[in-house]
Amino acid sequence: MKKVLMSIAVALLAVTLAPSCQKVEKPTRPDSVALYTHPGAPVSYQAGTKGVTISATCDWTAASEASWVTVSPQSGEVGIHEVVLTYSENTGSTARSANVVFTAKGGQSETYVLTQNPQQ
Repeated sequence: MKKVLMSIAVALLAVTLAPSCQKVEKPTRPDSVALYTHPGAPVSYQAGTKGVTISATCDWTAASEASWVTVSPQSGEVGIHEVVLTYSENTGSTARSANVVFTAKGGQSETYVLTQNPQQ
């Protein structure tokens, strides 16, 4: 009976932890930055935030190319970082997109595209 209960407990633990395990792309070059978060479905037309995880092998900066998206923090050091994109309400009738560019000290960059739905 103990073996059966232990097997069930192990199976439940494996099922619980499996969704949190995902392949992580590490930077492959010195002085580089890589995105862990890939663009998903568009965000709501309402104002909000979106977290983006990056990995950097050097100092880095981040900047939005759209005035309706702000980035925090705007720079960092070596390591894995959560960057928060804060976006304003889309009062327009069409979807919009913003490029957020993450740039490594050596000049290599990655772009995250945030798309926001229109107000219906």
